[in-house]
Amino acid sequence: MLRFRNQQLDDNALVAFSRQFSELDMAPTPAAGERMVMMLPEIAVISNIVVGGKAVGSLGNSELVWHQDMSYNELPPKASLLYGIETPSAGGETFFKPIAYSVSKSALYNLTRYLATYWAKSGVRVNTLTLAGVWNGQPQEFLDAYTARMPLGRMAEASEVVGPVVFLSSDASSYVTGANVVVDGGWSAW
Repeated sequence: MLRFRNQQLDDNALVAFSRQFSELDMAPTPAAGERMVMMLPEIAVISNIVVGGKAVGSLGNSELVWHQDMSYNELPPKASLLYGIETPSAGGETFFKPIAYSVSKSALYNLTRYLATYWAKSGVRVNTLTLAGVWNGQPQEFLDAYTARMPLGRMAEASEVVGPVVFLSSDASSYVTGANVVVDGGWSAW
């Protein structure tokens, strides 16, 4: 992580600076279908500020916790640039998840692949089931922010996980091993 303090960049200067590192990806279109910076589709405005009853950023009135799984490209970007303009006097802390979180998620999938090849000759199939958020009484503020970014517009119900589990544990998947079955309401389609 590099941190440059006391910088004054307008949107065009931010894009020009960012292009020095690589070609830029387009920001994902928010669920509402409206980009926050119409002329610069590379910019995603992350804000929980509401002005005149309308959210300033693409998340609505909620916090963002960056999560590696939010990457909507098949090949994740090598870097991300964050230009902070305003930090609230309370809250708004920067959160960096422990490296163990990302490593453990990757380890599970790679262990699945390894064990699938190791035990295949013994007739044992090994697969991974990757889920997005499952409804479990989460706070409304979290739910609103989450569903606004989810293509299906909602969290999964626990009962919706049963079908993929039945499939993976039945003879219907007899030729499936080493797979990562994704049940995420379209989250990874971004």
